[in-house]
Amino acid sequence: MKKIKIAILDSGVNSTFYHRMFGDNIKESYSIYINASKNSIEVKDYGFEDFNGHGTACAITIKKLAPNVEIVPIQILSKDGKGSIEQLMTAMELVKNIDVQLINMSVSSDIDNLIFKLQPIVRSINEQGKICIAAKSNSRSVSIPAEMKEIIGVESSIAIFGTKFKYCKENKIQLLGSGTPELMGYNTKNINFFKGNSKATAVITGQLASIFEKGDSHDYKKKINDYLEANSCSDIELYSEIDMKCSRKEIDKTVRNIINKLIKENKIKTIVKKYDDLDFSYSEINDFYTIIYKLENEFDCRIFERTTVYKRYFETINNLSKLVEVSM
Repeated sequence: MKKIKIAILDSGVNSTFYHRMFGDNIKESYSIYINASKNSIEVKDYGFEDFNGHGTACAITIKKLAPNVEIVPIQILSKDGKGSIEQLMTAMELVKNIDVQLINMSVSSDIDNLIFKLQPIVRSINEQGKICIAAKSNSRSVSIPAEMKEIIGVESSIAIFGTKFKYCKENKIQLLGSGTPELMGYNTKNINFFKGNSKATAVITGQLASIFEKGDSHDYKKKINDYLEANSCSDIELYSEIDMKCSRKEIDKTVRNIINKLIKENKIKTIVKKYDDLDFSYSEINDFYTIIYKLENEFDCRIFERTTVYKRYFETINNLSKLVEVSM
């Protein structure tokens, strides 16, 4: 099977998770940074660090769907999740000169002339047979590079679960995927629930990696288009709900006792409301992991290994019971 290499233009990869998860998946990495003293943009090989957490979440999501890929982190975003146009353009030039097949980007700008600056670089990348996938901005009305015709643009809906997507080739943003909030399998501390267009883009990138793994043709653009058209969902399929109801009363009772005990011992800042609804308004991200680890220990299961932990599971005690049920 061909080893696929994916460049992730983002905030890097956390060193702890590199050693824990990516030892066999990351062989090279780069940092595009502004050298203030020289007033220049510089590229350097760097160790592994991510002061924001976003790039790590993208890498984890991609690896979950394509465990054999080689990931090339290209750090262009700082601790606050921001970067410059110059850093993006330098990263794109770098992508031209390294051996990668897919480029995952969760960066966007609404500056009008950026499209003209990027177009020659993007076209050159496309001519090499490399495919760029970019997230639409979660807030801006204009989103470059996602809206460029040479790039696969991705947006999301919180009502879509799993790897389902809808593909409209003629749209500016061609793909609509899952942006529903998801708890990462490892606590990155810097990021809460991974969600939105960045998450959807990482999910799509992970799926498209399989196209490169299976083929030896250079016409990957057609293969990807064929895959997207063949697997595009209707609205009914796209927005179908996942079952959140647990009918096993013994699980429900045990989960309720666990939550109440954790609250009583001040281990989580959660409120149990009417109808067993859960209120996490005063909680930190660690509270969610405390609950998961306690459930795993009590029920002797490995939740993160068995299923995707959507935020929806934390809405009620019965939803948490369903999470346990599908993990056993």
